[in-house]
Amino acid sequence: MARRAHELHMSLKDSGHEPKHHKYMVENRRCTPDDVRFYRHVHPVQDLLAFIDDVHANDDPKDRTIGKTFTMKVFTKRWGDYDQYEITRTDKGWDIKGLVAASCSCDKMMKLGLNEILEHDSVCYPKQINIFLSGFGIKQQKKA
Repeated sequence: MARRAHELHMSLKDSGHEPKHHKYMVENRRCTPDDVRFYRHVHPVQDLLAFIDDVHANDDPKDRTIGKTFTMKVFTKRWGDYDQYEITRTDKGWDIKGLVAASCSCDKMMKLGLNEILEHDSVCYPKQINIFLSGFGIKQQKKA
């Protein structure tokens, strides 16, 4: 199966129609589709056949939250009232802007940015907040 799938891949590539695979598929296989070892599993072969049926079948979903701004309202003991944080998704993570706190950019887990801002404002927050927010873009992406 691997040899035949590789031959088909190379034939398509040579004719100017190189098959596209899901990004995770290439990462998981730990070799490129040009390598016969790539097709030593049924899933890459399924991707190849799906590509033949539809050249967009293996396009990775786009994250529709990129560029969107979310508002997070948080009670702070420091001021005894609610603070509002504007959080904007970026390609690399998040931009966080508070009304009182300084702005920052951080990765998808927000560990440095969000945690520092919340701690600066004496906010008690759940330890899992970074895990929840890092998956936010992924959950939105799957609905697309």
